[in-house]
Amino acid sequence: MSGNEGHGTKKTLASVSERSTVLWWQVMFWVPDNAVATRFFNSRGTTGSTINATEGDYNNSSTPLVTNIPHDIELVAKMGDPEGEVMELPSENTMIREFKCIGWRATGDCSPNGQRMPENDLNCSTLIPKTVSGYCEIEDTNSHERFRVMKRTCSTIKGGVVLRCSDAPGFANFRARAQVAVSLTRETGFSLPNIEVNAQTPTRGIVMVVYPALVASAYATIRLLRDVLGCKLPVEIWFSPDEMKKNPGSFTPLRTLGNKTGNITFREINTNGEPIRFESKIFAIYNSGFEQVLFLDADNAPVRDPSFLFETPEFVKMGAIFWPDYWHPKNTMFYINPDSLLWQLLDMPFIDMFEQESGQL
Repeated sequence: MSGNEGHGTKKTLASVSERSTVLWWQVMFWVPDNAVATRFFNSRGTTGSTINATEGDYNNSSTPLVTNIPHDIELVAKMGDPEGEVMELPSENTMIREFKCIGWRATGDCSPNGQRMPENDLNCSTLIPKTVSGYCEIEDTNSHERFRVMKRTCSTIKGGVVLRCSDAPGFANFRARAQVAVSLTRETGFSLPNIEVNAQTPTRGIVMVVYPALVASAYATIRLLRDVLGCKLPVEIWFSPDEMKKNPGSFTPLRTLGNKTGNITFREINTNGEPIRFESKIFAIYNSGFEQVLFLDADNAPVRDPSFLFETPEFVKMGAIFWPDYWHPKNTMFYINPDSLLWQLLDMPFIDMFEQESGQL
């Protein structure tokens, strides 16, 4: 949920939820080759400006804001210890660098700082086994400095996540790319794609993403909001036409409800199959026509009219409200604990608290 303290500051605060969501889902459902961040930053209105990696300033250009990250998937890593010093990537690095992958460096004792085991090194394109420790070695192609990133213990990632060291250049640049995205929101004239820049009053509404299995839940939630709780906030329902075509007629109840109650808009996620699954939440929030968004998973059932949330002191002051999830470091389905790669990705210390609920923003 994103908003503003005063309408004059909307351009900074309107993207708070969207930025947080990007960081969250990029880590939770990590895709090889950094696909989520690449699609988001390069395909969502960032063309037209570029950052100078040396000076950190912005210049008008037809080049996308964030240049393509070199993955060097076919690069075969040297076996054995590399020549020269391999350093830790500086904390709070603010430059987008041109990195290339060198390879996976295996270590012992289930620690990335354990004794080197060069006989178990891997090239950049090989999947990293889930139960080994070590780190990915990358090189700055301009300065030729080498760094260790994506440092892993024997149990750093959740089941089902696939990682290669070809992901490491994107991983290392993520913190700088996130800072660029934040900086853009502070530029004069910034606005999200479907927001009216000169509107006198910020628009507010509820955003949902549905697919065939969630149509019944979305229908029940909207009926609850309208008929029981008296909520008059407009609703955007985002959906993939390709998904809906697989179940002809499944959308009919929601269409009928929209005609009956009004103030419901149906928006297509039609980008050649992207985004998919959880990425569609990011897409919907970013492309919503509402400046202040309450995002609800379609299977969430409010217990009172949520309209008041936009007037709470917390929202007015901070521009966003988040709620804790059920999961915490001692009981986590996403492996958010002290050893998680999340903290390295975001360049921040481990925080021992409940995870953030992503179905209510």
